[in-house]
Amino acid sequence: MTVTVKVFGSKFDGIDLDWHMAESPDGNRVWIERVEVVNSEMNPYGSSKNFIDLGIFNNKPIDYTEQVSSLVGNEFMDDADQFIAASYPVSDIYTDITGTLNQLLPIKEYRANRPYNP
Repeated sequence: MTVTVKVFGSKFDGIDLDWHMAESPDGNRVWIERVEVVNSEMNPYGSSKNFIDLGIFNNKPIDYTEQVSSLVGNEFMDDADQFIAASYPVSDIYTDITGTLNQLLPIKEYRANRPYNP
């Protein structure tokens, strides 16, 4: 499966950021691959020195069930029923949270502004 990643610039608190938005070939799954500070220096391990902790925004559409269960109760997803209705297990250890991610504003805006909507 080939994933498409598009980069969009923004500014937050005077800092230039690049949002890397990923999308499955059929366009049904969209997620935030990462957000980076523009022109940030790298540390010796090849990662940005300016790490941005994105919380729920870091989750991928199919993620470990153990990890996604902790999303309920955070500031973006406080309704357990809403979370459960928007996700489903795909195996013993993975859960598809595409429906949950689709409720996040950056993903809603990405979907609304792309040239097509599957």
